Amino acid sequence: MFDTKWHLVKKVDSPSGLVSFLTLQVQDSFNFEEGQFVMLETEFEWKKMKKPYSISTTYKQMEEEKHIGFVVKKTSLDWMSNFLTQLITADFQVSVKWPVGHYTNSLEHKKYLFIATWSGLSPNVWLFSKLVYQQWDYDYIVNIFWEKTHADIVPEIETLFTQHNKENINNFFHLSREPNIEQINKQYQSTWSTIRYQTWRIQGSLTKAIELLWTDMSCFICWKPEMVDDVRYILEQSWVDKEDITFEKY
Repeated sequence: MFDTKWHLVKKVDSPSGLVSFLTLQVQDSFNFEEGQFVMLETEFEWKKMKKPYSISTTYKQMEEEKHIGFVVKKTSLDWMSNFLTQLITADFQVSVKWPVGHYTNSLEHKKYLFIATWSGLSPNVWLFSKLVYQQWDYDYIVNIFWEKTHADIVPEIETLFTQHNKENINNFFHLSREPNIEQINKQYQSTWSTIRYQTWRIQGSLTKAIELLWTDMSCFICWKPEMVDDVRYILEQSWVDKEDITFEKY
């Protein structure tokens, strides 16, 4: 089993301070399949903590930059997420074990649907990076993401998904508690023709995604168990092959 310690080299926070994009320095020979997760462990003020986190980095990025990235959201009852978003400092070492997981896919199709919420976005970051930034062959991408407010989105992650303003990349960002949704959309209206922030339920975006992609698509879902099951049911009822639906529940 892989077991080592890596140190923090970069931490980018959301404006709310509740979500962080962490980058750790890879110091050993490390092999993983894109879409897997590792167990992060540490001890702080005599308290031992550990939690699994999905890798947000492509294998090519890891090889070239010797870095591994993770998206972490602070939750009220989780000591590890609190430490990683609020207390960790530069060069702090974190134990890394495994990797394991099944959130992988051969990317056989040319149309892709990503659905995630909160830090569940993490495994979809590498997918988007591989398709768009490493110029993988694709025809259309729809990305559906849910958060509470715009201030909970890490700017670096927002830029990753939005700086390519193309007609064949469509982003639907759902902000369930955002009071300034109209101002946000107006701010980006001139440059984001295929990006929308909205407060209405995610089912509308899912219906639109199915209309845009239709069948023969690869779907990636990372969400709460009951929501994953609901989305899978809708997709399968819309003639999406269950073998083309990759999911992870957390």
